[in-house]
Amino acid sequence: MPLSDDEKQTLFGLLEGAGWSWRDDVIYTPNRSMWLTRQTPWMDDIVDFYERMTLRIERLRKNLIGDNAISDTSSLVEVLVATMQPD
Repeated sequence: MPLSDDEKQTLFGLLEGAGWSWRDDVIYTPNRSMWLTRQTPWMDDIVDFYERMTLRIERLRKNLIGDNAISDTSSLVEVLVATMQPD
């Protein structure tokens, strides 16, 4: 199930607080190694998003891809964890 409007609002607010920034309808990580669109930041639910991004970090580390990509993805994972926490 795609993210609800409330989930999107929470996600984007937390990302902004983590140093992500908007340009038009796209929000970019601090190192600009990743971006999400305002309308469709993810096609599935938050748990799926979290699982895939956690696996992405593992792949980046395994393939020795730059620290910026790992840092940016880790930032996203931390935000996703916060969105999954009960109020």
